[in-house]
Amino acid sequence: MTKSHPSHRMLVKDPLDVVAGVLLLCFSLLLLLYLIPNHIGEPPILQNPMMSPRWLPTIVGWLLVVFSALMIMQGVLVADDGEESGRRFERGPWYTRLELNSPAWYPPESVQREARARGEEAPSVVPPGPDNPLGDHAIILGFDGYLIHGTNQPDGIGMRASRGCIRMFPGDIESIFDRVPAGTQVQIVNQPIKIGWYEGQPLIQAFSPLEGEGHSMSTLVETVTRLNQRKAEGWSFDYEQLRGLLNDPSDRIVALNPRPEPDKTHDTDYKGIYAEIALRRL
Repeated sequence: MTKSHPSHRMLVKDPLDVVAGVLLLCFSLLLLLYLIPNHIGEPPILQNPMMSPRWLPTIVGWLLVVFSALMIMQGVLVADDGEESGRRFERGPWYTRLELNSPAWYPPESVQREARARGEEAPSVVPPGPDNPLGDHAIILGFDGYLIHGTNQPDGIGMRASRGCIRMFPGDIESIFDRVPAGTQVQIVNQPIKIGWYEGQPLIQAFSPLEGEGHSMSTLVETVTRLNQRKAEGWSFDYEQLRGLLNDPSDRIVALNPRPEPDKTHDTDYKGIYAEIALRRL
């Protein structure tokens, strides 16, 4: 299926600001283009432009133009209408603002649009409970609409299934909920390749790189370096399996296999051929 390119549209965030800004812009243009040139006279000879009776009204008019433009920009929000709307997250740093226990979820406009496209009606609010995707705890970040929260679908943790929020296992968000005060700095880290060990077994979780990015050479070198550190303990890994996981990320935690033993049959035959040639030369 061919994926269409996302389009952009304007969402009115504050209609009053937009209306006031448009009216003020119209008045300022009327002042600059009609009232000042036609109703404020100017002496034919003027040595100092600042002494002109038009100077102060002109400055005021241009200030009103700038102020009205800022009001319009403040009341209008540019949104992405594509399938990935709301899925990208600025890395920050951001700071926590408020902790919410048993939060209610207010579906964003993108969720409501998708529901209407399916012929369904999205609720305006989802109260606390088992159907709430925020889980039992949420931490509001200083980035409008984005949270660190739990989930009612823990199987989706570690996958790109959210719309930008940071989801945690219910037990994990509960463990930090009372230990993260307001104002705590949060830095988003792009780490598409994760490595860990469990009972001596190396585990790897590879994600697809972000759009427009690839697995950087430094990331690959760091991955191989960390895995090679276990060589001192007599453990080696299968390079071919690692290459396959990085070329086709599955977003799942996979146990790395030990490096297979080399095929000595071919080496024996290879050496045997040269041994036979050497014997025939004698």
